[in-house]
This record gives sequence, C-alpha cells and structure tokens, in this order.
Amino acid sequence: SHRAAELNKLKRRVLLLCVIMAESEEICLMNLGKRCSYAECRRQDFLPFQCEKCKQDFCQHHQSPSSHQCINANLGNVVIPTCPLCNQPIDLRRSRGKSIDAQVERHILSGCTEQVLPLPSEAAGRRRASRCAYRHCRAVPLVPFWCSDCQRNFCVRHRSAYDHRCAPVPVVPPVTCH
Repeated sequence: SHRAAELNKLKRRVLLLCVIMAESEEICLMNLGKRCSYAECRRQDFLPFQCEKCKQDFCQHHQSPSSHQCINANLGNVVIPTCPLCNQPIDLRRSRGKSIDAQVERHILSGCTEQVLPLPSEAAGRRRASRCAYRHCRAVPLVPFWCSDCQRNFCVRHRSAYDHRCAPVPVVPPVTCH
C-alpha cells in the first residue's frame, strides 16, 4: 500500500541514478541493498527484511517464514503429546527419529508404563509439600511463595500474609545459663 508505493518510488530513483552513474563510469548503486534469499525470487531489495528464524534476507513478498519455506520455521515450537488413555505426557527424547504416532502407540502397547515423561512435582511427597498451605486450598502452584513469617508455601492467591491469615512462628529466646 503506502510503503509499497514509497519503495517503488525509491527503486525508480535508484535506477535513474544508476543509469546516470553508469554513463559517468562511477560505481553503480545497484550494489546497495541485498538480493532476496528465496531461490525463485532473488529480487534486489534496498530495504530487505531479515528472517528471525534463519537470519537470511528477504524481500517484502518473502519476509514471513511461511512465504519462503523457512527451514527453521518450527524451531522453538515444542509439542509434547499426551496419551489418550492415561493423559500422561509422553517422553519423545528416548527414540528420536520415530514419528510421534509410533511413539504414542509404543506407550499404549506397553500398558501406559513406558516413555512416561516425569514431571517436576511427580513425587507424592513433593506434590504434598508444594501444595498451598492455606486451609481448604488444593492448588499446587508452579512457583510456590514462601512466607518467612509462618515458614510455609502458598499459591498466588494466598501469598500475602493478610490473605492466608498469617500467624508467625514464635521465636523462642535462647536459654542462657548464669
């Protein structure tokens, strides 16, 4: 639209300058800018876009990862499949190269015992310890908030001393012998 019109004006001016300079045997301005890295385009662009995924330069038409079929388009997009029977996350790290469907099938055929991804708070003791200490709250926070007054963990909702009706642990003075 407006940017495309401005780019076309700039390109026409540069081409005109290039023709004038070529006649005077000076360096051509066509060496400025960069060529689109998309193999089927290779258009000279004076305001190229750099792809955040593959770090190559592209013209306006091929700037998005999908338009230039970026090889790193899915980099950073991690998919962790869950078993449809037991709803546990499946560990894909052990058998790289196999399809996700084949790994889920292997998990199911094992009776939902193999390739189970261990969760950080999987152990019952840790889960119980990280549960919110507020009475009747069953939340298991990802990041527990430690109260330095009552020495217990709380969820986001009960993190302040006022919200969990904090009763500080009494400090027993040290016993001294005279």
